[in-house]
Amino acid sequence: MKLVPSGYRIFFRPSSGHHAQVIDDNDINVIQISGDFAQLRTLLSLMHEIGHLHADKQYDPGMAKKISDVRKAYTNYSVKLTENDLQLVVQDEINAWDFVLNQLQPFINPPAHPLLSENAIKEDMEHSLKSYRKIIDERLGRVPISL
Repeated sequence: MKLVPSGYRIFFRPSSGHHAQVIDDNDINVIQISGDFAQLRTLLSLMHEIGHLHADKQYDPGMAKKISDVRKAYTNYSVKLTENDLQLVVQDEINAWDFVLNQLQPFINPPAHPLLSENAIKEDMEHSLKSYRKIIDERLGRVPISL
């Protein structure tokens, strides 16, 4: 399997912050990663974004469009999303993390790579999913919106 789908480029923006996203808009197909590429978290984020692209291929066209629309609206609090829409976001994130775990499985916990432990990957995954759950709770009015 080719890791990065055809037509996509990876754009690294070294910075002290951390952000990753897929920009998939007509002729622009970029995976953008900011952060320190020497850090495990940045590598995991890149793999996670690639995981979204591979997961998208598994959906029928109608579901792929719905998930794409919900992803775009997700952080825009002026757009009303249902609880089901928000659960699609969580499942989409879980699917992308499953891709990371499956692709890195041959490299997890071998003696030659002690930094690539399953626990380190799962900690990063849980940190990421907690941030999504927090936004979902805010959007559903379960907790006050943080500013």
